[in-house]
Amino acid sequence: MKIFPAIDLKENKCVRLSKGEESTSVVFNENPVEQAKYFEDQGRERLHLVDLDSAFGRDNINNETIKKIRNKISIPIQIGGGIRSE
Repeated sequence: MKIFPAIDLKENKCVRLSKGEESTSVVFNENPVEQAKYFEDQGRERLHLVDLDSAFGRDNINNETIKKIRNKISIPIQIGGGIRSE
């Protein structure tokens, strides 16, 4: 079994939702780039990103943050959350 740390992105912040409901969003880290680097520094081999804004139909809000994460870390990234194009 492989366990991937995950960052849920909403409005360019790391959040957690309760039961997948957008209105329950709680910010856990204002800087997802630093959070991604932390996971890499802790020895994680991969990272999973969830673009919640895209999942809720608001495209392109987190694109720059995702690019910054990609440029800051060297481990593979898996992305999900309503993304419909490269």
